[in-house]
Amino acid sequence: MIRSDSELNRLVRQLVAVGAVFLFTNHAVDRMVERRIVEADILNVLRGGWCDETCTEQDARGRVTYRITTNRLYVVIRQLVEPEPDRILIITVVRIGRR
Repeated sequence: MIRSDSELNRLVRQLVAVGAVFLFTNHAVDRMVERRIVEADILNVLRGGWCDETCTEQDARGRVTYRITTNRLYVVIRQLVEPEPDRILIITVVRIGRR
């Protein structure tokens, strides 16, 4: 598990830089269409966004989700672990404010 906010931010940027595989839940795809958000927008959030302890949650199964935020959007993700640690699951995307 990620130990600090800076570790998470560094890991996400590193995964994006090396070409991690992004998987999208059906919910995320639906929200992208509804909110007119494209994959490039999500990559920009992952490259330049931030996460702190207030945006990390663990569910009953022990899976941890992270909310990566910019001034315009936030993306909720979960890093998939062994055997595929280079994959990021996009759970949902939200536009902040008006467009």
